[in-house]
Formats: sequence, structure tokens, C-alpha cells
Amino acid sequence: MTVLRALVACELRQLLRSPRALFAAVALPALVWPLMLLISQFVTSQQEERLEAAKYLFLVDGPSASIARELLAAAPNHDDFDELDGSQRDAARALADGEIQFWVSSLAAGGNEASDPSLPLFRVYFRADRDLSREGSERFRRALVESRNEIRENLLAERGFPTTLSATGLIETRDLASAAESMGLQLGRFISTILVSLLMVGGSVVASDSLAGEKERGTLETLLTTAVSRTTLVGAKQLSIFIVAISITVVQLFSLWLYQALGVISLPGDLASTLTSGRIALLLLLYLPVAALIASALLLTSAYAKSYKEAQLFYFPVFVLALAPTLAAALPAASLRSILVLVPIANLSLAVKEVLAGGLDLPFVVASWVVTAGAATWLAALSVRLLGRESLITSVEFEPEQGPTGPNRFRRDILRWTGVIWAILLTASFLMGADAGLITQLSFNFSVLIAATLFLLHRYRLGPRATLRLRLPKPSSWTAVLLGAPSGVVLAAGLVQGTSPFLPIPEEALVQLQSTLFPPDTPAWRLFLLLAVLPAVVEEIFFRGLLLSGLGARTPAQRILLSALLFGLFHMSFFRFLPTAGLGVLLAFVVLVSGSLFPAVLWHAIHNGIGVFAAEGIEDPSGRALVLATLGMAGALLLLWKGRVREEEPRASASSETIS
Repeated sequence: MTVLRALVACELRQLLRSPRALFAAVALPALVWPLMLLISQFVTSQQEERLEAAKYLFLVDGPSASIARELLAAAPNHDDFDELDGSQRDAARALADGEIQFWVSSLAAGGNEASDPSLPLFRVYFRADRDLSREGSERFRRALVESRNEIRENLLAERGFPTTLSATGLIETRDLASAAESMGLQLGRFISTILVSLLMVGGSVVASDSLAGEKERGTLETLLTTAVSRTTLVGAKQLSIFIVAISITVVQLFSLWLYQALGVISLPGDLASTLTSGRIALLLLLYLPVAALIASALLLTSAYAKSYKEAQLFYFPVFVLALAPTLAAALPAASLRSILVLVPIANLSLAVKEVLAGGLDLPFVVASWVVTAGAATWLAALSVRLLGRESLITSVEFEPEQGPTGPNRFRRDILRWTGVIWAILLTASFLMGADAGLITQLSFNFSVLIAATLFLLHRYRLGPRATLRLRLPKPSSWTAVLLGAPSGVVLAAGLVQGTSPFLPIPEEALVQLQSTLFPPDTPAWRLFLLLAVLPAVVEEIFFRGLLLSGLGARTPAQRILLSALLFGLFHMSFFRFLPTAGLGVLLAFVVLVSGSLFPAVLWHAIHNGIGVFAAEGIEDPSGRALVLATLGMAGALLLLWKGRVREEEPRASASSETIS
């Protein structure tokens, strides 16, 4: 224990001497909240002043333009608008060029098919991507509505109507949530994302200096030659980065409270009443396992890197994996009383949101803390065990018997390459955005996977036939696939149906997924090619061919689970992760027991094909259908197991097989 304390103290002293580490671990967390609030308040005030002082320019045309002008002239805020002369202007071009904020096109009475044909119709065109255009069009609409209502009131009064429209059918609403609870809900949606971001930024600097940097400088081997045990050395580094992570959490949470208490920044009254000292202390307790989990993940990532620069490359996918669960707090349908209670980080993000909003579902909050703390403990123990390997904790690039190519080196590097490929696809999906068409997205993704497969086969001189398992299976495998693939689709539909109360999928997400996967006016043959045939071929070659072979040093169960998890992550969808990973488990099992990639390709194509053409018919399977599907799946797995073959190890390619 004395040696451990001395090593931890030495690690911390070295960090205190590093300006980069001090800035990332102390200064940045302490400054982020006041900077965010001050910038937010400044931008908000400037925006409000700009909108209030703006003079909104518009054009109006059409046979009922005079009616629109009369209605606007009668509105209380008509001075906010100026009409430009549209006789020599193209209204659409003027709006696009920013000469006007909106454009009003009016139809004469009788041209309104949407409602009463005796009334004129006014269409207001604006640009939602411009603040002035959006605000001006909304104010103009309100002005017309107010003017129209006033005219109605006058007409009714002239005809002796006993009351006014505004006094008819009064509606009163009352918000039972306090202002502090509403503000807490808003804060809870993004506070976890900010905290985890700072943990990743500050922790990565410390982790890089602690292992990757020392390996690059060659100073780690000096420690290994001392009498200190490997476990003690690794434990000291683990403890030091955990202390840094806790410090970042404490600084970030308490800086906000202290700034407000000392009057350094002026918080809105509702936010100030939300951030009480008791709630800050509770948040710190909830975030402790998150800090521990991220500390272990960063240390492991640094250990796998050979240099400081390589560590920075590896951190990107880790950053995304850590930040993605925090977004659960921003999902409207996400609830702590769901399967998300079992997802580390996501569960505590939801718990924090509930606490800030004034609620405390104690059993589920405790369960969330226990789950994330358990994951942090497991990862810490795993890191201590893995960092005991000579190849990870030293700067030796290869084992003595290994070369730069071949199956052994390929197995060591496959996860690194997979992380790089995933980062490329993720970055591309962000850059292309939701507007990219289905063909564009799939073409890019499939091209990257195929290019990566060919590159790695060539890079490590691997035989394609053995590595990708391009061999014919036993005839019973085909029967198993034809029996199991349809059964798997029905069982997956039943699983989604059964878990919907615990993991609800927002309607907006379903609509967006439907519009992305099934663009209108797309021929059925093209959908089948894009969504069934090509994914079955390309994804099986990479995930169940290349990746599964690269994981060959692990047990079959570990290979199946790890490849399935990566398969789910590559689909970049939170709500599709579980069903996609479940399909990955089945496909990996099929490949390992049949010894061939081809049955998995057929299974994948049938699964996706049924989803394309018969999704509506099986989305709510009956009890009888589920029983038959269970029997069908059991029969398929039994056939595969009885016909299992001995796995052929990947071999270096012969000269005739070398990929050029």
C-alpha cells in the first residue's frame, strides 16, 4: 500500500508539472460554465434586441394583395413592416437573395380550395434558416390574425351579437410544474453530455501522458525493471487517472454553484433555485461511477497506442461511444423505467435529469448507479489484467516471433483498424447529414467496407479463401438457413413488440427511418438490391469474414458477442442497436459452426428481404406464429450444430493468392 501511494503521488506530481494537463483537468472545467452562460446570455440579448429593432421588408402580390394591405394596416404592430415595390422584382429571387424577409402571395376569392371558396387565401413564403425571415413571417401572420379577429368582432357587434369572440369559450391552462423544475428539466437534458465531454478531454490528456506518452519516450521500461510489481504499477496509473476524473467532475459541478453563490455570474432565478447545494452533492454521487468508467476506458485506449499521436486517433471512437449514451436524456420518449436502466451512462443521464426536474425514482436511480458502478468495476479489473501484458505496457512493437504481417499480427491489429473504419463512417454520416440519399449513403459505406477488406488482406498477406471462409458448407446448412431466417424475423418482431413498453421508439424516429430506407417512387427491385442483396454480401464479408477471423485469439463466445456488438455500432442507430446486434449473434454463430460465409450471406439476404417486402405483415406476430418461429429457430440451430465443422485457421497467402 505504501508503494502504491508513492506511485500515485509521483504520477500526480508529474501531472501538476504539465501545463497541458492542468488546463484540461482544472482550468477548462472551471471556465466552461461561466463562459457558456455568459456567451448564451450575450447572444440571447443581442438576438432579442436585433429582432425587436428590425424593420421587416416584404413583398405582396396577387389579386387579393389590397386586402392583405388593409388587414396589415389595421394591425397594432403594422409599423414593424415595410412593403417594397414589387413591380420590377422577382419575389422568389428577392427572398433568396435576402432583399426581403418574406413574401406574401394572395389568391382571389374562389381560388381557395382548402377551406371556404368565398374567402381569399394568403400564402406566406419565408426562409426558416434565417432568423429575421422566420420571425418576420410569424409576426406578419399574427398581425393578420389579430386584424381579422378585430373585424369579426366589429361585424358581430353591429349585428347585435351579445358577446365578443374573445369572451366565448374561455380556456385557462395551469402549469403544475414549478419554474425551477422546468428549468431543471432543460438543464438535465444536456448537463451529462457536457460533463462527459470534459471528462474525455481532460482524461485523455492525462491518460496519454501516463501510458502512450511514456511508451513513446521510453521511460516506462525503467519502472518495469524496478522491484515494483506489474499489478501495483498498473493500479497506480489506474488510480491516478480516476482521481483526475473525479477532480474534473467536482470542479465542473461545484464551479457552477460557487460562481452563482459568489455572484461572479448572474444566473436566472429559476436556475439558481434548481442548483442547490444538496442537489449538487447528489449529482456528484451519481456521476462517480461515470468518472470511473471513463477513466478505465481512456487508460485502456492509451495502452493500446504506441505513441501519443496514435492515442489521439484512438480516442475519437471512444469519445463517441461515451457521448452517445448521454443523449438518452434528450430523447422525449426515453424513461428511466425502461430497459435503459441497464445501459451504463445512459441510465445515470436520465437519473440526473429526473433529479434536476424535482423527481427522485429512488429504486431505479439506485439500480442505475449500481449498473454503471458494476460496469466501471469490471472495466477497471479488466484494464489491470490486460495492462499486465508485456505487449501493451511496453513500447515493444512486436513479439519476438512475430513479423509486421501474417495472421498473428492481423489479430493484434484488427480492433484498431475496425475503430478507424467506424470513425470514418461515423464522420461521413455527420458530414452527409439526413439529406443524403439512400444510394449515396449505402454506396459510400459499402465502398469503405470493401476497400478496407481488400487493404487488410493485402496489408497482412492473408489468404482470402481461409480468412473470409469462402468455402461451400454442408447441404444441411442451407436447410437450416431456409428454416431459421424467416423464424428469426418473426422472433425479432415479437422481441420488439415485447420490449416496446420498456424501450419505446419515438414515432419521429420511425418516420425518419421509414423515409430514409424506403424513398418514395423507388422500384422494388432497387430496394431489394440496396437493402437485402448488397448488405448481405458486403457486411458479411467484412463482419463475419474479416472481423470474425481477426478475433480468432478469443473464445468462440467472445468472438460472437464482440463481432455482434461492433455490427450493431456500425449501423449508427440507437434504436436499431439491439435487434441489429441480435442478428449479428445469429450470423456469427452460423459462420463459426458451418465453417462457411455463404450460409450467413443467404440468411442476411432473406432477413433483410422480408423486412423490405413483408414488414407490415409480421410487425405484430400472433402467439401461434411466435411458437412456430421458436420451433423453426431451434430446428435450424440444431441442424447447424449437428453439421458443424472444424474451423480452418487463417493463413498467410501463397504467391498465387496475394492481393495486389
